[in-house]
Amino acid sequence: DVVAFVGTSETTVARTRLSLKEYFGFSGKGYTSLSEMLDEAAPDLVSVTSPYVHHKAHVKELVDHGVHILCEKPLVWDEEKRLDEILADGRDIVTRASAAEKLFGMTAQYPACLPMYGDLYASVRGEDLGRADSLTMEMEVKRRGERKLWEANWIDVASHPLSLVIAVGG
Repeated sequence: DVVAFVGTSETTVARTRLSLKEYFGFSGKGYTSLSEMLDEAAPDLVSVTSPYVHHKAHVKELVDHGVHILCEKPLVWDEEKRLDEILADGRDIVTRASAAEKLFGMTAQYPACLPMYGDLYASVRGEDLGRADSLTMEMEVKRRGERKLWEANWIDVASHPLSLVIAVGG
């Protein structure tokens, strides 16, 4: 059962709670504080879908609180840090999660869709997909009509084609 969610303001929390109630019959509570939500709602698992700049802090707090965690991509990112520092932050998060002996995962959705894509390909083409020798993807993200700069696209969506390459190619 979904027991709670965290939003950025009282206004967005109220709007989201109403939508969740309308669409899914949600009866839980919305919060503007992760700490308060953890203390009051006491969830077993938390899905981190906050803006990526908050992932590291949120995951650390969740690990310290002892819950299972599913974190949206990218796991950690900070435009002010060098790549080796970002990698060290990611390793720190994974090490903390492992030590806590709770389930911890990071999502990048494309690999999960491969079996369905293979079925779709076979139904349209009449043959199995087979082995991929190349992959071309165009990355574009629109947010309410405004286009993101390529740097923001890379930070936000690069994990998708990279995960797909690893899933397909090993």
